[in-house]
Amino acid sequence: MRLYYLIAQKNYRINLQYRFTQLINAFGSALFGYIMVFVWQAAAKQKGGFGEFTTTDLMLWVAFAQILFNFVYPKAGLGIQLSVRSGNISLEFLRPINYFCYVMARETGRQVYNLVYRCIPILILYSLTVGYKIPSLKSIFLLIIAMMLGEYISLCLCYIVGITALWTTDVRWSHLLYFSILNVASGVMIPVSFIPGLIGKVLYYSPWACLLNPSCRIFLGVYNLTIFVLPIFWSIALTFTCLLLTKIGKRKLEVQGG
Repeated sequence: MRLYYLIAQKNYRINLQYRFTQLINAFGSALFGYIMVFVWQAAAKQKGGFGEFTTTDLMLWVAFAQILFNFVYPKAGLGIQLSVRSGNISLEFLRPINYFCYVMARETGRQVYNLVYRCIPILILYSLTVGYKIPSLKSIFLLIIAMMLGEYISLCLCYIVGITALWTTDVRWSHLLYFSILNVASGVMIPVSFIPGLIGKVLYYSPWACLLNPSCRIFLGVYNLTIFVLPIFWSIALTFTCLLLTKIGKRKLEVQGG
């Protein structure tokens, strides 16, 4: 465990040189969040809200979702496709550590950096302008768990996108598919429960719905403990999927003389 902690710590420190750039990116992300806040304010003001959410709840939802979006959206394919293209993937597979765990540790360091230098500045800005809601101590504890599960599921999904480069060499199409579903089904723009029909039901049980939806519900206090069932299920299922794809991909590389 100490080895993976050191890997995460090293990647966090590497990214510290981009702190100023990250603050500029945070400002741009905050502007997009303001647009969504004003859209929901205009749409829900006359009715006083939609469903179980008041207008204020919806404004806080999209603001908080925009903050978390910067935490659960890692870089495309976790950079695995770049290692495949350069051939470095063969050397990384030779390391005496699990490749999946290595990538998870590396990217966790990057995402913690995003949390500190993108999410927290946006949180402070929104607290001063949009408003804020202070959850109870119990809700804060559950919120941290939901955020960690959402982040892990996001990393697993991006890992799957990246590892497919062993078969496709280019993952742009799969990343665009991932990003498109993320914007619709994660809760970053609307609560997932608002999506109508069969598509809404399917997306509600998808792993993308576990990225932001549970955290936003806990933040607003609209939840029960069953909200963790799907995130835990997908965390386990995606872990086994990633490990299996890694094993198959490594075998493919060895057979082809990588």
